[in-house]
Amino acid sequence: MSGQAVDGSPRFQPPHCKGNARNEALDLMTMTNVMAFLFGLPRMPWESPPGWAATWDVNTMVVSMEEETAARNATALAA
Repeated sequence: MSGQAVDGSPRFQPPHCKGNARNEALDLMTMTNVMAFLFGLPRMPWESPPGWAATWDVNTMVVSMEEETAARNATALAA
């Protein structure tokens, strides 16, 4: 990862290193950390997390392919 440098113009310039280094990975990592903090991740009750943050076996967002296919077929037939 690399940072950005300011050269006096209103635009950020990439630092002088090999190639044209970008820092999108650093930007995205920082943005997700900030959003997680703002939405209360540090206050998450990890002893009894909500269904979407639970472990894989009990996570409400994890569905088997068979269940998802059956649900799609049921909604397609109902329409």
